[in-house]
Amino acid sequence: MMILGQLSLALAALIAGQSNGAAPSEAKPSQGEISKAQASTLLSTCGARKFETTADVPTNGKVRRTKITLCAADSDTNADWVSKLEKAIAQIEAHPTFPAETKAKLLGDLRSEIARVKSAQSPFDLGKPVKSANVSSAPAVSAPAAPIATAPRLPEKSPLAEFSALPPLPRAPALAAASTKAAAPVRRGPQLSVQCVMVGFSKPQRCGVIESDERLVVSAKEPFKGPVSLRFSRPDSDVSAEIPFASESVSAGQMARFSVPKAICARRIFAEFELEAVSPVINGGRSGERLGTFKARCGV
Repeated sequence: MMILGQLSLALAALIAGQSNGAAPSEAKPSQGEISKAQASTLLSTCGARKFETTADVPTNGKVRRTKITLCAADSDTNADWVSKLEKAIAQIEAHPTFPAETKAKLLGDLRSEIARVKSAQSPFDLGKPVKSANVSSAPAVSAPAAPIATAPRLPEKSPLAEFSALPPLPRAPALAAASTKAAAPVRRGPQLSVQCVMVGFSKPQRCGVIESDERLVVSAKEPFKGPVSLRFSRPDSDVSAEIPFASESVSAGQMARFSVPKAICARRIFAEFELEAVSPVINGGRSGERLGTFKARCGV
């Protein structure tokens, strides 16, 4: 027998001759081992739970088939037991003489035991002490539940037998008539495009920095029912200006030219502004279709 660390892991050495009926060795235990009598004493103090496995362990230059027993005291909780198993794993991993095959065998068995304990117990049971095996208690007798007349009893072997005594599910409340109405579709804003053109020229092009002698050319890509305005706003302040584009509705291809409003260029050499197409029929005129961000050269 030997002790691993301070976990009371009793290793009962069973040499190959023992499996053939040979008497166990009575030699004096070497360092790290305990006598057979000491091992018996340790095992006698085990509680209701213990872990046992076997592995080939090198001892005094020979490989011996060894039985390993890890005991849980009666006062140990399930969490204590898991902790003891995890400490055993740490000691076996750090053991300087165990070969890799021996460690793999022991670690695999210990981890399987930890998984079994955790899966068999709920998180609320981990703090409860393990009951001793020699303590018996009469099972609690509960009064049988009153049968439900409306649910017929299925045969015991039926896969639905477990659910035969459940009460019927409540019906969902009727939806209000108003909730059945489809939501009104969101209406798109006016679809416009913006280009720039020099004064005295007719062919617009993509806008760069808008000069004082340039104009914005706004054209409609498709028809729109409702009045439309162009809203200019500086993102760095609350300065804005609004210019009407169509008083009643917009037809496809409708076009107009606009200068950058003076309010946007006030006290600016350069002014960056956002341009939106807004209409009171879209979100109450509070927001509309964004046309882009532009920069104008305002002068001094």
